[in-house]
This record gives sequence, C-alpha cells and structure tokens, in this order.
Amino acid sequence: MTVETIEGPGAAGAAVRPTGRQVLVLVPAHNEEDVIGRALSALHAQELDGHPDTAVRLVVVADNCTDGTVPLAQGAGAETFTTHGNRAKKGGALNQALGALLPGLADHDAVLVTDADCALDPGFLGSALDHLDRGYSGIGGIFRGDPGGGFVGHLQRNEYARYARDVERLGGRCLVLTGTAALFRAGTLREISAARLDGRLPAGDGAGGVYDTTVLTEDNELTFAVLHLGGRIVSPPSCTLSTEVMPSWRALWRQRLRWKRGAVENCAQYGLTRITWRYWGPTAADHARRRRLRAVPGHPRLGPVGGRRRARQGLLAGRHRRVRRRAGGDAAQARVALHAAGGPDVRAGRRLLPAGLPRQGLPRRAAAAAQVLVTNRARPT
Repeated sequence: MTVETIEGPGAAGAAVRPTGRQVLVLVPAHNEEDVIGRALSALHAQELDGHPDTAVRLVVVADNCTDGTVPLAQGAGAETFTTHGNRAKKGGALNQALGALLPGLADHDAVLVTDADCALDPGFLGSALDHLDRGYSGIGGIFRGDPGGGFVGHLQRNEYARYARDVERLGGRCLVLTGTAALFRAGTLREISAARLDGRLPAGDGAGGVYDTTVLTEDNELTFAVLHLGGRIVSPPSCTLSTEVMPSWRALWRQRLRWKRGAVENCAQYGLTRITWRYWGPTAADHARRRRLRAVPGHPRLGPVGGRRRARQGLLAGRHRRVRRRAGGDAAQARVALHAAGGPDVRAGRRLLPAGLPRQGLPRRAAAAAQVLVTNRARPT
C-alpha cells in the first residue's frame, strides 16, 4: 500500500518525537472545504494547562479530495496526509494514515480521531487525556447538533441532548465510541492491529489495519475490538463537541439505516460474547441500562428518589379518568388538576382530598387543585 508524502507546516521535523507525550490528531476529510476551517480552529483552541509536556500534531487525512480542502488545511496550520488509491472510505483513509504514522508513536502516546464536520469544545482534549491517565483505553465525546436543518434538525438536537443526559447520569458509561471524536492510547491501536493478524479479532482488511473496512460502522466495530481486548471506554460529560445534523428526512433515514445495519452486522461478526450480549436486543440493553441507573442516587427516572417520581406519574396517569368523573366529566378541569401535581408527599395529598374524590395516588398540589374544582362546582351560578 503506497501513500504520498506528508506536507505542510511542521512536516520537516515530524520524525523527531518531542519529550513527553505526543497526541496525533487525525481529521479524515473528503471534500470538506466548507467546514474544515471550523474543525481546525477548534483543535488549535484546545486547552492543555494540565498537560504542559504534551505535544499536539495535527494531520488532515485528505481522502480523494477534489476541492480546496488541502490548501485550506495547510493554510490553517495543519499537516496533510493524502491517501492513494483508497476505495474503503473513512476507514481505509485512516488505515493508511495510521499505517504510516502509528509506528512513530510510543505506547503511552495518544491518537485523537475527529470528523471534519465536528468542532471540539476547548476542554475536550485536556479532559480526555485526564481519563487516559486513569487507565481508559478509549475516550469518546458527547455531541450536540449544530443549528439548521429545520424540523428534522430540531429532532436530532433533541435526540442528542437526551443521549448526553443519559450518559452523564450513567457517569460516562457508553456503548459506543462514536466517530464524531474519540481518543485512543497508541498502544491500544497497535494491539488491535496485531490482534487482527493473529486471529484474536476479526481480520478486517487482512493487512492489520486498525479499522475494519469490511463493515458499515467502523466506529462501533472498533469499540468492540477495544472491549474484547480488555480495554475500558468512557464518554466523560466534559468531553463535548458540536456536529452537523442531517438536513433532510431522506439523509437522516439513510444515516440511521446504516447505523442500525452496521450494529447488527457487528453483533453477528463477533457473536454472543460477554461484551456483545447487551447489544443484541433492546430488551437486554434496556435491562442493563436500568440496572446501572438504579445505582445512581436520586436518578430522576429510576434512582431511589426517582422511583417515587415515576410511581407518582404512573398513578396520576392511571387516575385521570376517575378525577374526570369526580369533576363532573369536565376533561379540561381534570387536566388542570393533574397538571398541578408535583408535590412529593402523597400522604399529604390523601389527607387533603375531599370525600367526593379518589384517595389513592394524588400528590398534595393535585389534591388541592381538585378540591378547588369541587368547591367551584358547588357554588351557585
């Protein structure tokens, strides 16, 4: 496999590794002239106050680019690595770059891979390195959606926000190191390459490439590889970034269909193992997630305090028709009473209920609102 020479600022002294740790930042790009500037500006703005001995080497992996991506990247202070004859898209481009650059890294060095349409927040790299020092093999990012995209973009931003909340509540536990941005220990990537050659992991491209170019979702497969080799992964709430959203329903459908097909493909590829069992179906995955959430004190869904909240919401929903009947069949007034619910003291609610209303499951404020409804209905008009 042949590649062209690395070009751009800093390329002349690239063979000499500085003392301390080096972070190799790879930005795969295919005709990304519209967004590459934002991505590189965000990478140059990374705050590494806690890692003064860290040297960052920024390389844009230009894959079959026919626009101005390369000159723009070099003008922004990045090196460029141009692939040659790559037909395996992002995974193939990264394999070429890692094949040339990974041998020059020590095991304690790090490799950050981030997409060209993403912009890392200033504290991303510093926080990721902190977690790398704690023994994690892979650190992923928590992403939010960029503005735009109309209603479909709004839905994606909501989805990403829910995902971020769930990961934060789980203390950074995640199932996948997403392709938006992920930091790996260089030694981990080297071990993955060796494991593909000796049969411990799926062979991938058959040449020891870090990324499996035969699958649809190479980031999900790489996560499986890290976990099956005994590594630990995390997505810290402090490792945040923004990413583009799909602009149309058609683009969103294609993206999600590829994700789902890729996930099924990866599960079939690895089989049922101690790592993949939670990925095999929503029932198992949801059960595992709920079990972890129960351990979070005060979790608003399933924690010790959150359990009461969910029970209260269920009781309110189940009592809606009964409250409506007691309110004289007025659905609007019944909804007002239920909407006013929120007080945690169910026992107080039972004491406040008048005799004409149900005495089970209504918190205090709902009971008070219902009592006002009954009083108003009793007044002469």
